[in-house]
Amino acid sequence: MFSQVFSKKQSIHKQQDQLYRVLIFCLLLFSPVILLLSPLPSFLIYQGTDNYVSHLVGWLIITLVSLLEGYLFLSVWQNKELIFFKYLFGRNFNKNLLLTFFKFTILLHVCVWAGYAKVDWSLSNLALTASIYAYSAGIFILQLKFKLAPKAEIKMKWPNIKIVNFILLKGNLTSIALFLIGSYVCYIFLNNVEKIEVILAVVGLWLILTTYLMLQIWRSIRKNQASMSLFLTNINSNYCTLICTITNWLFIFALVTSLTIMVIMLLPAK
Repeated sequence: MFSQVFSKKQSIHKQQDQLYRVLIFCLLLFSPVILLLSPLPSFLIYQGTDNYVSHLVGWLIITLVSLLEGYLFLSVWQNKELIFFKYLFGRNFNKNLLLTFFKFTILLHVCVWAGYAKVDWSLSNLALTASIYAYSAGIFILQLKFKLAPKAEIKMKWPNIKIVNFILLKGNLTSIALFLIGSYVCYIFLNNVEKIEVILAVVGLWLILTTYLMLQIWRSIRKNQASMSLFLTNINSNYCTLICTITNWLFIFALVTSLTIMVIMLLPAK
């Protein structure tokens, strides 16, 4: 999906962005020189000599190439489009966008693989190739985070109750209802049973059910926090941290209070 959208966006962007067209024209104009010098960065990295300056120069060239390719790729997208895709793909957003980046980048691939025209194939050189791609991926992710970083934060000091309720309750109403019903049934049942074996069995089942439901509620809260994190971060990064901290402590407080009340209610029955 990213590849198809990017191809269309790229064709439109070429006609609208003058700087993008100038950079592409310069790359095409100097393509013979670029092809002639393309083995240099990876050769300096692969050659494995004791001259660390050559390795440093090689990595520096790779850094510049990665920054240029990342800029050209991300300049095609507007921030609101990237934010939409981030909401759409969730945790897979970075991976999908990174795969599309490596699919469309050409200069980086040329600089990485052209070095093998000067050096032999070996496991150590292939490991260096993988490390170059991992390094380029890290640079791209940093560029992406910088592009998506909020330009101006909205000052908000107090947590919004609707957002807190959304994070705590969305997808949790069934689990909360089952916890309350299970606790009530357990309380009624234990008040009418005297055998210690039956009491222990019922309490054990109640603890298993409670543990399962609490884990389900906690997972749902974390999922809701993740789904709201991009929106909250664009409002204010500190506000996002505040909301997550409040919802975490409210869950812990509600859990401890509920278990304490249930234990107090069960004590007379024992």
